[in-house]
Amino acid sequence: MSEGCAPCTRNLVKYCYWRTQPPARDWLRERLPDMDGWTALGEIAPQAETPDESGEREGPSQASYVASTLSASLELVKEGALDVNQAEAFADVYLRRRAHGQPLELTP
Repeated sequence: MSEGCAPCTRNLVKYCYWRTQPPARDWLRERLPDMDGWTALGEIAPQAETPDESGEREGPSQASYVASTLSASLELVKEGALDVNQAEAFADVYLRRRAHGQPLELTP
């Protein structure tokens, strides 16, 4: 692991990113019990550290956290543990825990 990167991150050509498999999926799975209602992806994703006085940030960017959380959420959808909803292109993505035994609803 590179200096300056937080745990569960790697440094790739100076940029830190949050690994998707398995840390992001496991992190999201731990939060499933609290996700009864629809919650925006941006509210669920971890928050990046604020830059220090020199403008440098340690760890992944907010975009990396959101992208990894989206990827992890799609894995949980595949496993039947999570529902994802987006009203239209470029609209917010919302996540909700699936009820145990609830059948999958596939819509076009």
